[in-house]
This record gives sequence, C-alpha cells and structure tokens, in this order.
Amino acid sequence: MNTSKVHQVVQHAAEKLRGLGNFNKRGSTVALQMMRCNEPQSAVLRKVAGADAVSNAPALSVATCTSDYDGATTTCLSPGEASRCASHKVGNLLGLREDDWVTVHRTARIVARFECGAAPVVEHVRAAPSFVGKPWFSFLRYETSDCDVSWGRACLVLRSLGRTRRSCVVVQLMRRIDPWPGCVLTRFGCTRLGWDFEVETDEYPALELVDASRILREEDVQVDWFGLSDRQGLFAKPASKRLTPEERRASRYFTNVFYPWTSRSMRPGF
Repeated sequence: MNTSKVHQVVQHAAEKLRGLGNFNKRGSTVALQMMRCNEPQSAVLRKVAGADAVSNAPALSVATCTSDYDGATTTCLSPGEASRCASHKVGNLLGLREDDWVTVHRTARIVARFECGAAPVVEHVRAAPSFVGKPWFSFLRYETSDCDVSWGRACLVLRSLGRTRRSCVVVQLMRRIDPWPGCVLTRFGCTRLGWDFEVETDEYPALELVDASRILREEDVQVDWFGLSDRQGLFAKPASKRLTPEERRASRYFTNVFYPWTSRSMRPGF
C-alpha cells in the first residue's frame, strides 16, 4: 500500500472537512454544506488519480514538473508534442526551437471582468481532454492586441515557453457573423459567431497566443440550432454531427448573455 496516498486522503481530506465545521442538520443549508464538503474530497481523490496516471506514463514521452496549482499535475512537452495536442500550427505559433520545451497545464485561473459592471470573480479557464470524465475546452471573451473584444476556444494552457515563465492560452479564434433577420437572440444581446480561418481552405481555425491577463472572462457559447438542423437534419446534435472541414467552416454559434456567471452559490469554487 502506498502510504503517501493514504496520508493525502486521511490527513488532508479530513483536515479540510473539519475546517468546514459541523453539519447543521436544521434549515435549508444542509445540502449546500454537503456539496462544499464534497469539493475538497473530490479534489484530493483527483490528485491521487492523477499521480497514478503520471507514474504509469511512458518515461520518454512526457516529464512532470512541480506545480504551484492545487490538486493538479503540470506536464512538459516539446513544441512537436504540443502541436499534436492542439493542431499542426501550434509549433509555428510558439516560435520555439525543436529542443525547447513548454509547460502545459489543464487550468488557468483568471479574475473575470464583466461588461455589466458586476464585481470581479475568480474563474477557471480549462483546456482538458478529460475533466471529471468529459472533455472541457472553455470558450473565452478576451481583449485583442488592438484593444478590441474577440472570442475563441482554449485548446492549450501554457505555464512556460522555453526558459520563460508565462501564463497564456492557445486560442482557436472565432469571429462575428451577421445574424439571421429578425433573430430574437440578437435582439436580446447575444452575438452570433463562427470559426475564424486564416484562409478559406484551411481545415482548422486560426490560432492566437493570448496572455491570461488579456482574458476578460469565460463565455457560455451555444450552437446555432437553426443552422445545424438545416444542414444535417432536424434531429442533428453537436455530439453526432459530421466533423469535417466543411462543417467547421459552416458551423455557427451564439453567445449566451443569460448565463448566471455571478450567481453560482450552489457550487462555490467549482
């Protein structure tokens, strides 16, 4: 039995749970207290599972580094390996030599800024092939180099480039698309988007390296169902649609201005 894992689960998880105080079994807060206790327990168990995965990984393919993020593992990749994680253009975007390395993380913490004037909150931008059993690649609203606002989807979170420590995200770019005539979503402030390609014949969207300080907040992005059903039938779903270059160029999305980013009290810190 690995005693270090036992120590993590028994000592750290128990200490966290005790720090949250005794359960108050009266009133409506018991469910919220139980969910809060579940969060540190889940974080510790995920850390143990991550340690197993790293210890069983081939020694020649990746190397692990010490992370200053709680409950996560950082991986060092060469530019060639990083290219395979996102797309063939990542290596050119980073501008590093073949013998340089980048440090990849699943999560970047940002302080979200809201255009509605709400108080800033901490958000977690994720680019993870598997997070709690499912892929999670966050859509972002960020500030461009010319002080404009743009959107994109995180495909790689980087903590260093070569010998330079840097918190940044490789983003697949999106662009504004003209709305449908009379569109009710546009009327209420949702923005219609499509993938942004460098040239029309490209198979994948263009990429940009965005510093974490330029990310304004996460964005809830929904599929334009009208266009999807028009191309692939009434019962088409995002999970079952044909992922071809033609489909990527035709795909349309909407930002969701109704998503309650500042009122998530039932899952604090998630």
